[in-house]
Amino acid sequence: LLEKFKIGFHLMVNDPIKLVDQAEKLKAQRIVAQVEMMPDQEEFVKLVLKKKMKAGLALDLRTPVDKIDKKVLSKINIILLMTVKAGWGGQELQKQRLKEVKELRKLREKKGYKFKIGVDGGVNEKTIKDCVKAGVEILAMGSATWKSKNIKKTMKELKLIARG
Repeated sequence: LLEKFKIGFHLMVNDPIKLVDQAEKLKAQRIVAQVEMMPDQEEFVKLVLKKKMKAGLALDLRTPVDKIDKKVLSKINIILLMTVKAGWGGQELQKQRLKEVKELRKLREKKGYKFKIGVDGGVNEKTIKDCVKAGVEILAMGSATWKSKNIKKTMKELKLIARG
């Protein structure tokens, strides 16, 4: 069954490098970890890539994008901006964070980086269009899907809204 799914982890734990081996054993394709929780971004990214997985970095709501170590920007697969304070589902998306999506897009275009830009937190039928307009490419939608009575139908509806 695991072979049918693409497995990725968003590690919101202290020193996430300690869990890279376990993620590899679970056949993860990508690991994203909070920069606030790691002592060395470069060491984390190097290990994830060495294990043949894609590496990503996440920033909590109040952490500015310039906290990402410039040395890893060409190596990471995703920058995930938390659009709520990390911790609990069901929070309201903080739209001011979407301005930083535009900032990341400019940086990526200027320097030729390949990372995708994602957001996590408060993405739902009311906010998805704003996220897409801002340039978000990966949308994490926990509450919007898991609280649905019909996840398949909800996902179709969200895709339609996102595409405009």
